[in-house]
Amino acid sequence: MGKILETVQKFDDCQRALLLRYVGEDVNDIFETSPDHGEEKDFKESCEALTQYFTTRKNVSFEVFKFRNMTQHDGETIDEFHTRLQMGAKYCEFGENQQREIKSQIELGTSNKKLRRYSFRNPSISLDDLLTYARTFDETERQARGIEGAKGETSAQYEVRKIDFRQKQLPATQRSKERRNPRQPNSKVNVPKMCFRCGDNWPHPNNLCPAMNQKCKRCLKMNHFARVCRSGRRNPTNSQQQGIHNINPQSQTDPPPTESDPDSEPNIFAVSHTYNTKSTKHQSKNTVKTNFHANVSLGKSNVTFLIDSGSSSNIIDESTFKRVQKKNSNIQLTRSKRCLFAFGSPTPLSVIGEFDIALESSTKITVATIIVVKNARGCLLSGTTSIGLGLLHFTVHNVKDQPEAQPLLHQTPKNVSQVPARLQPLIQQYDELFHGVGKLTDVQVKLHINPEVKPVVQPTRRIPFAIRDQVEKELKRLKDLDIIEEAQGATPWVSPIVAFPKPNNPENIRLCADMRLPNKAIERERHPQPTIDDLVTELNGACYFSKLDLNSAYHQLELDESSRYITTFTTHQGLFRYKRLNFGTSNASEVFQSTIQQVLSGIKGCKNISDDIIIYGKTVDEHDTALRQVFEVAKQRNL
Repeated sequence: MGKILETVQKFDDCQRALLLRYVGEDVNDIFETSPDHGEEKDFKESCEALTQYFTTRKNVSFEVFKFRNMTQHDGETIDEFHTRLQMGAKYCEFGENQQREIKSQIELGTSNKKLRRYSFRNPSISLDDLLTYARTFDETERQARGIEGAKGETSAQYEVRKIDFRQKQLPATQRSKERRNPRQPNSKVNVPKMCFRCGDNWPHPNNLCPAMNQKCKRCLKMNHFARVCRSGRRNPTNSQQQGIHNINPQSQTDPPPTESDPDSEPNIFAVSHTYNTKSTKHQSKNTVKTNFHANVSLGKSNVTFLIDSGSSSNIIDESTFKRVQKKNSNIQLTRSKRCLFAFGSPTPLSVIGEFDIALESSTKITVATIIVVKNARGCLLSGTTSIGLGLLHFTVHNVKDQPEAQPLLHQTPKNVSQVPARLQPLIQQYDELFHGVGKLTDVQVKLHINPEVKPVVQPTRRIPFAIRDQVEKELKRLKDLDIIEEAQGATPWVSPIVAFPKPNNPENIRLCADMRLPNKAIERERHPQPTIDDLVTELNGACYFSKLDLNSAYHQLELDESSRYITTFTTHQGLFRYKRLNFGTSNASEVFQSTIQQVLSGIKGCKNISDDIIIYGKTVDEHDTALRQVFEVAKQRNL
């Protein structure tokens, strides 16, 4: 409204008419019903009428109430508090007494007790002098803390306490008396209320006592612990386990704790570091354990992670994420669907979100998902990511060849010396089956595509420069194996690619198209999928087994020409499409299982679950005969 009035006032003539034209029909109706809007050319009176109508009316009593309840916030300086009081007094209509009211509210609402006492001792002090004293006091306190921190004068802040275990048991009557007559607030030590079942602080979180449904080791009764047992019966085996735990001040020369206040997590007990000021001659060198921390680069930031080979996720705390995001503005936090639990805890962690980023160690680079957790302390690096960065290595120290009597064939058939002697001629005879990627003859997979689903062309997903050479190498390999081809002509469906290191060989990557959107248009074929329970009946009585794994299983089935266009994917080298059945297609598993099952049908002692083929027999001859038949069929069908 103010901008419109300034614009209209620049005109000498027709100011009122222009004003009513600019404000619109709703304001015109208000203006016409206003009692004092002046004559036709009275522009000033028209502005005053509209201003009076639209000006917010303040409730003085309520504004005074809000002013009286203003207090200084934590971390708020005296100048900021004074400014906020001035803004609050603006609508209180204090008049000439405004400065006195502000001074009175500073005395009542300040968080500085010394400033309040100083003002009370000097009632005639002015507001300006009081603010000057407050500024001087804050500055001297800050300088004093800086000097004391530099000299290490932190003994009062970091008080180390020890637990003294005394083998002394209080009588049950005395413990009961202490529960009935708790210490008064004016006593030296304020002891919290104690639960009569478990002896811990009461009330419990979630109103659940840990002693419920537990047997006492003292009287062998239920629903209480021995340390609070009121019975006179004593279990001799546990008599030495009861004691009074007194907390006494320890020497204050020990280093201060490096973590935050442990009272914020009452049910977590851990020992981070052990400090010993006295050296021991017989101390073993093995008592000093390795610190499993590593500095990892996240974009432009360096973060110290704790390596945890048992963790399945990478975790950073909220403060570290803000520091990383400040230097890497392109990081976007997305919602995470993962539910994380700490080891042995039934309570899930509070997950804020997750993001993908390239992590770099001193030797390797990998891309991983990092989860941001609220109220966490420190950062955790999972075992998979640690291996990808070369921070963890697994070494096999001893491998023994299986003897002739061992029925399972776990060794790679390419190394004929590790295969049982009776099967070496058979492996050499069908050696071509163990090289390259086959293509099943007389079979072409046709995908049933719903034409009513609108095609989607997705943008290219940027690939980190650290793995671009590996991606180009993998594209060339797939093209040489006749698995993919360059896309020609119209491409209604285009999907991005996903590249990630292979689990057994991190130096190489696995490449597949993101088929989530195309799968919405592909109609699935329903074929029965065998389970382990189905195989148990078939394998009953068998004593000799072999397992074969089809290399690049889905890629051994050729795609029909009319179905290839929906597998088109985009890379930094252009558009490609699959000529074989690709990983990620919604019905690939059913089609592959059904096709391989039909190929192996008729061979006794042979079953498959997806790309795993198991050969079994009750005798050596039955097993070897079935294995030879599988090899022969695979050779004829080019598997």
